[in-house]
Amino acid sequence: MTQLDEITGNAILDADRQGGLLFAYHFSPMGLQAANSFKELAQLQKQEGFLWVHLDLESEVAVDWLESLEIDPEIAHVLCARVRRGQIRVDEEHIYGHLHDIRDHVGDHVLRASPMAFYATKNYFVTGEHEGLRALKNLQRNILQRKITPKDPADMICAFLGALNEMGDSLMSIFNQRLATVEAKVLQREGKGEREHLMAMRANALSLIRHISFKRVTMQEVVRDRPPIMSTSSFSRFKGQWELYGALIDEAQAFADQCQMLLYELRTQAEEDTGRTLYVLTVISALFLPGSLLGALWGMNVDDIPFQTGEHGFWLVSAIIVLLVALLVLLMRWLRIV
Repeated sequence: MTQLDEITGNAILDADRQGGLLFAYHFSPMGLQAANSFKELAQLQKQEGFLWVHLDLESEVAVDWLESLEIDPEIAHVLCARVRRGQIRVDEEHIYGHLHDIRDHVGDHVLRASPMAFYATKNYFVTGEHEGLRALKNLQRNILQRKITPKDPADMICAFLGALNEMGDSLMSIFNQRLATVEAKVLQREGKGEREHLMAMRANALSLIRHISFKRVTMQEVVRDRPPIMSTSSFSRFKGQWELYGALIDEAQAFADQCQMLLYELRTQAEEDTGRTLYVLTVISALFLPGSLLGALWGMNVDDIPFQTGEHGFWLVSAIIVLLVALLVLLMRWLRIV
């Protein structure tokens, strides 16, 4: 086993090298200890305290270890299933189900949610993922840096929600700054190339809202009645984090609404540009109308057209055209068309 002070570098272990164990920590009055393999984890299971075990649910070894806890097969199936129904279930001895985290490694301009399986009892807080999760890594970092010291597995749920809210606030701040930059371009009529970017940001925000809003509803059962394994203090912190979770949803919704407003503005600007172009073409066509009309009249193949044989016929017709154009311009100005 490795003492915390001996852990160096990135504390997240290699899932392939460790056979599905991403990381494991033992919390006790003696301090924090980490296990680098399931063999070391088995030794920690014999000690007083509780364990946080994080698994790669893509690994069969990890799934086998989860089933070795002698939990109900239905619970194990719920935790390991690829298709999540989003439920959080509570009974006398357990809290288990799925929470949503912010997906890791999906690009700088993307906010996407991904489910995290969890199982909390008196002695275990087991979490699992199928892909990288940001807030969970942030929670691990806070524990390693001793910023937080969870008291029990139920307290770990509160700590995770706290890390998720903190991560969400930080990311929303970054995305709001980017949106402000795009907004400045749009309002200065320089945002023609930002439409696809805005659509992608709005779609990602709505996807995030859809996932975490549903999860917030499923957590209401926990908020309504304190679970037996959750202490009064942990329950109070859970309710506080649940309310902050709702504030994160509101902020993401405001972000999506702002993206939609800028998309409307871009569409309005495009319509104005099109209208202005059509207006210019209409005015030019109107100015050429007298010349076209007189040209058609004097171009008829008849013998009695005025000025057809005169010495100054061309200039007289040209003067008439200019006069008609001038009168047309005055009329348009009087009608406030130009």
